[in-house]
Amino acid sequence: MIQQNAVATVESAPALDSALAAEVEAIGRIGSVSSILQILLESTGLGFAAVARVTDSSWTACAVLDRIGFGLPIGGQLEVTTTFCSEIRASCTPIVIDRASTDEVYKSHRTPRMYGFESYIAVPIVLRSGEIFGTICALDPKPAQVSDPKILRSLQLFAELIASQLELDSTLAAQKRALAHQDLLINELNHRVKNTLATIQSIAFQSLRSAETMDHASQRLESRLMALARVHDVLTRESWDSAELRTIVHQAISPFESVDLQRFVLTGPSIKLPPRQVLPLSMAIHELLTNALKYGALSAPFGRVSISWDLVADGNEVRLRWDEHGGPPVVPPTARGFGTRLIERGLAQELGGSVAIEFDPSGVTCAIAFPLNDQPI
Repeated sequence: MIQQNAVATVESAPALDSALAAEVEAIGRIGSVSSILQILLESTGLGFAAVARVTDSSWTACAVLDRIGFGLPIGGQLEVTTTFCSEIRASCTPIVIDRASTDEVYKSHRTPRMYGFESYIAVPIVLRSGEIFGTICALDPKPAQVSDPKILRSLQLFAELIASQLELDSTLAAQKRALAHQDLLINELNHRVKNTLATIQSIAFQSLRSAETMDHASQRLESRLMALARVHDVLTRESWDSAELRTIVHQAISPFESVDLQRFVLTGPSIKLPPRQVLPLSMAIHELLTNALKYGALSAPFGRVSISWDLVADGNEVRLRWDEHGGPPVVPPTARGFGTRLIERGLAQELGGSVAIEFDPSGVTCAIAFPLNDQPI
């Protein structure tokens, strides 16, 4: 008779971790496993069969057919060191016992006595990588003739079939994840292309509409498109995941040959911005810089620009400030040009925040505030 005390702890065993639970589910998805266990019991006359996940530290039942009240459910666990499966895993060889009480090798072994069985057969389930997933095993409290080579070979074939199905399941799951990721990338790419084309269309239209001559329009268009290309380069280097605010600012100002970088003071902590915020912010800085070179602080020999940023509202909001000093007296424009409209309206809308440009006589200032969580402030 089976000793119930050996498996009585199974019902109070802790919940399986996610990896083990996934492996139990993987065996459950193999429809042939239930038939395999049934054939195993009918061909051997044994009363209990299982497919187990066996590791260095655990033995977990993934599939069970119990006709003798062994008491081990699917997901049930045994102390691996009390089982034969730990030995099978170590040696990668089957164990076959017709009558444990008289077997020269196993009559004094603690496992048959602990679990109350006489007959036992188990083979390893070996994946193509060489990793041993676990075992397929069967036992009974009565002796049985399980040492027939045909029975052992059949069980080994069953183990190979289960291993193949596990690998196929893993491959299909990986393909599903890859396809889902591909769909995500395609949707993201479509979104980015549409946004970029819309930006280019707006830049081209406004550059041509407000230009005094075609040469002037060409220069403006080229400058703005190059600024757009530079920020794309920044995001590409970061796999379009995010970009450092300092890198965005530096990349926006550094390509201008006429700009001495010593005339800029950049201050602020490390802040990572998502692509949705990087593009409009970079274009805004480009417009501010272009205006400063033509009319503002950078048009004078000793003019300078301070660009500062910080996190507020418990790190959920970015505040950036552009301050010009030492330039010619600022005269407020009589009409807003494309650059100013791009900053005041487009930037605020794109960032879901607020933008305020002040034409103070001592220098242009621009205060920008936007949330990091993509929610309007």
